[in-house]
Amino acid sequence: MVRTALVASVPGPQGSSSPRGPAGGFDPSSLTRGEGPVVPVPADESHVYSALPCGVGAVALSGGWYVPGSANERLVRVAGPYPSSALEGWSFRLAYQGAARTSVTMTPYVVCAGA
Repeated sequence: MVRTALVASVPGPQGSSSPRGPAGGFDPSSLTRGEGPVVPVPADESHVYSALPCGVGAVALSGGWYVPGSANERLVRVAGPYPSSALEGWSFRLAYQGAARTSVTMTPYVVCAGA
């Protein structure tokens, strides 16, 4: 069994004060939602790639997509929703597993913060 002894100590001297820094925090008004063009996703392609940029000086926080029709949603496989390496946009890799020579459409979205 290990026992720890508590020893009272003497507090050190008070340090000097400095000017208060600027207030931090998150400004929700800096968020923007970008909607990309409709992207066709044919079943005959192994994957379709789409990228959606943020504005200059903004960074991507998240991304998403919309595929109309609940039956089609179940046949779309998203292989890679991810931010770009410098966080200036969001990228998507999708595949449609429907019947040959058919396709669906996908609308990409990105949520950005900043300038």
